[in-house]
Amino acid sequence: KCGRSLQPLSGLGRSKHEPCCVSGDASPEEQQASQCCVVGTGVNCESRSRNETCCLDASSATIWDPNPHVPCQPKDCSVYSRCDHGLGFDCEGRPGHPKSKGKQQCCLRPSIPSIHDQCQVFASDCLDGGRYVPCSK
Repeated sequence: KCGRSLQPLSGLGRSKHEPCCVSGDASPEEQQASQCCVVGTGVNCESRSRNETCCLDASSATIWDPNPHVPCQPKDCSVYSRCDHGLGFDCEGRPGHPKSKGKQQCCLRPSIPSIHDQCQVFASDCLDGGRYVPCSK
């Protein structure tokens, strides 16, 4: 898949991310390791200086509505909220956006989530026939 280099090349008074290629199913961490970001680059809010560049995840790529739990934020760390027990996948997703189920990330609880907990460990837990079973309303 086509992307942009993780680190910009500086010159002539400006910075520019060069085009690059990476596997289409590479995670943001794998993209970062290959120095090629598909969605774009952001700020690593878990780096000591908070000014390291990172590869954005699709769920955190929008500046106007970033996912607050993803360490790589599009602009700055003002909305970042660290998850003490790790990141999971939100099986309910965004209201009115059925395709977002299992794509947004959420904070896991300290123990293994129940089958009714909307924040599950794996995205596949959110699929039809997966581990997640919504509560009846």
